[in-house]
Amino acid sequence: MSAITFGVTSPLPKKCVTCKSPRWHWDGKDYTCLTCYKGNPCVLLFGPGPDGKQCRDCAQLAGIAYSKTVFKCRMRPNLTHGAKTDQRKTYPACAKFEQRTDEIPLYDGRG
Repeated sequence: MSAITFGVTSPLPKKCVTCKSPRWHWDGKDYTCLTCYKGNPCVLLFGPGPDGKQCRDCAQLAGIAYSKTVFKCRMRPNLTHGAKTDQRKTYPACAKFEQRTDEIPLYDGRG
């Protein structure tokens, strides 16, 4: 990738090496394919958080009880009921990290 020149971002990559339908995210330094990205999507949106902290330690993480409990970050825009916006408790924390003082809240997923 080329660097930023005079405030202009690098050109959008032509293709992704691992997938056929890339969705690109510019983080200020480089493009990342969101379709292939396996890390914490909040780190892409907001930047990295404190070292050694995980989403399980953050006050913004909430659980929704379906047949199994899924977790969502309340800071992410456009949350859905689908797996696409699920959050793992073991993800590294993002810049919106707020230290949790109690247990992860659980909500009923039936409505």
